[in-house]
Amino acid sequence: GVATPGSVGMPATYTYFFKSQGLRLGTAMGMMAVIVVTDLLFYISMMPCAAIAMLFEVHLKSNTTSLLAVVLGLAAVGTVGLYVLIRRYRQIYNFLSRRLDRISWLAQRKYKLARMIVEFVQAFRLIGRMSWPQRFGLYFSAVGYWLPRYGILLALMPLLGKAVPSAYLFLVQGVLNLGGQMFILPGGGGGVDAGYVALMSPYLDRETLSLTLLVWRTYTFYWYLGIGGLVFLFKTGKAAHRLLLRKPAS
Repeated sequence: GVATPGSVGMPATYTYFFKSQGLRLGTAMGMMAVIVVTDLLFYISMMPCAAIAMLFEVHLKSNTTSLLAVVLGLAAVGTVGLYVLIRRYRQIYNFLSRRLDRISWLAQRKYKLARMIVEFVQAFRLIGRMSWPQRFGLYFSAVGYWLPRYGILLALMPLLGKAVPSAYLFLVQGVLNLGGQMFILPGGGGGVDAGYVALMSPYLDRETLSLTLLVWRTYTFYWYLGIGGLVFLFKTGKAAHRLLLRKPAS
């Protein structure tokens, strides 16, 4: 998913693989929405905790307060946005639909927007119907996925003898991961790398910056492309082979 512009290919890829396991299209898209919601809940819950922990860290540079403000602001806006979307999704769609009608090529996509909003809201309702053990299981599955990715820098810095506050490392990765999803180019299009250099340069020299950036991006991005790309080619190749062998209708 991250190999495509702004991760727009991730929903399509997940939906394709869910369908290949026998799920209906609506169910597959609903499961994709649950994944997105769970990741958002992880971000909204963990980033403020890291921001608060950073207040008690030592060896902080003066410019880290701006990062703290950005993270807390994003978490607050995200929380309010999710609440408003769930409670007022019909009004939001009607408002956006009227704006889209003014532009012809966007007007054709308003039904796709409606479907996405409804699926997103239904994902929250599905989570609401779960038992608390199921909700905790779902949330901690997201924690188990994301924490190893965030932990690579936490483990790497002591090995290199660099004193970088742990909470700061967590926040930097949170901002960069979220920013990478918003760029319109594959994998952040270099914006993630530039952001890493800008945010980590107060603590690391040029050589250490290059080394840690290479290790971090390989572990959290390029490795997924290498392994996931092979699996994707294999799976889609099998599907294409079946289509080629299918006899045309007489």
